[in-house]
Amino acid sequence: MDDPRLVEDVQPVEPAGAKRAGFAPPRLGILARLFALVVLSILPALSVQIYNEVELRSSREVDVRNNALRLAKFASGELDRIIDNARGLLVSLSQLPLMRNRDVENCSSYLTALVRSFPQYRVIGAIDLNGRPFCASAPIPAEATTEDRPYFKKAIETGRFTIGEYTIGKIIAKPVLPLVLPFLGSDDRIAGVIYVSLDLEWLARYFADSKPLGKQATLAITDREATILVRIPDNQLYAGTRFSKIYFNQIFAEQPGTAEITGVDGVPRNLGYIPINQMPIGLYVGVALTREDAFAPVNRASIAGFTIIIAGLLLGLAMAWLGAQRFIYRPIGKLMAAASQWSRGNFGARADVGRGSSELAELGRTFDSMAALLQRQQEDNAVLLASLENRVEENPRTGAG
Repeated sequence: MDDPRLVEDVQPVEPAGAKRAGFAPPRLGILARLFALVVLSILPALSVQIYNEVELRSSREVDVRNNALRLAKFASGELDRIIDNARGLLVSLSQLPLMRNRDVENCSSYLTALVRSFPQYRVIGAIDLNGRPFCASAPIPAEATTEDRPYFKKAIETGRFTIGEYTIGKIIAKPVLPLVLPFLGSDDRIAGVIYVSLDLEWLARYFADSKPLGKQATLAITDREATILVRIPDNQLYAGTRFSKIYFNQIFAEQPGTAEITGVDGVPRNLGYIPINQMPIGLYVGVALTREDAFAPVNRASIAGFTIIIAGLLLGLAMAWLGAQRFIYRPIGKLMAAASQWSRGNFGARADVGRGSSELAELGRTFDSMAALLQRQQEDNAVLLASLENRVEENPRTGAG
């Protein structure tokens, strides 16, 4: 016979994990799963948008540089045309007998009338070999002389058309760019120079009103000494000042090009430039586009694209929530309520989840059919039980066995 003490000492061994039988790991709800699916469905569109964003910005970077260089070439071409017109005028004047013969009185009267047809010139005049103006479209001060001007010396030495530097005129004290051409006297030798003083304020207005440059462009024109002739915008603030050496790589470059710079106003820009050594102008022209303005269309497109994606995500989440409420939680709620009644023996309860073709509707109809069958069996059992009870009452002995 077994020792009862041994029986008492033997403890049943709990299955592994029995102590955790009441622990249920957290489960992801149906709505959370639907939300996750909506988010996952948005990921491809988001990836495409990000890829397009990178490609668009890279492409825009190239476009901005090319556009800046194109605008610089346009401005350089316009400046070349203006200077070429001045050269043509000077060549015509140099052939006049009153200039070759130094007919001072008739020369001054002629130039005074002529300058009214050319608003871009402050003064048109002639200077002898000693640097003394002898003929001009404006009264000549007694002390006026150009013998110390580099452009005057260069024109006499080379015998060629010469572009001067930023100058405050001695006849009219305004900022001008002298354009000079030597002329021959009656003996066919260089007798002096004819000049026009290009009005730099007029030049600034000309480019400020030039539509091809657009409102986003910043324009700078300098002479060969890197002194600013025109700077748009804020011409009054910068004209006559000299660019610092950090811009010399562009001003004195070998070829036209583009660069990323910080402008004299401290704003980062993409620059297109035509350096000084590019003839026939011999003047630096730079057109810069701010990155903020240049990328404004890209930023607007990016904001619109991401807004659409976010709106789609929010709409998808809202539809998932509404769909879950109508097509999942409501049928499941009805099924659970009916199941609760069935568990109490009330097989007359029905889930009544609808007549649709969804899986939950079919499941509800299946459960309702099962409940109806159980209800009939319950009713049949009740009839049978009542019949048995009647028999027992009629024949108690039989019921007593």
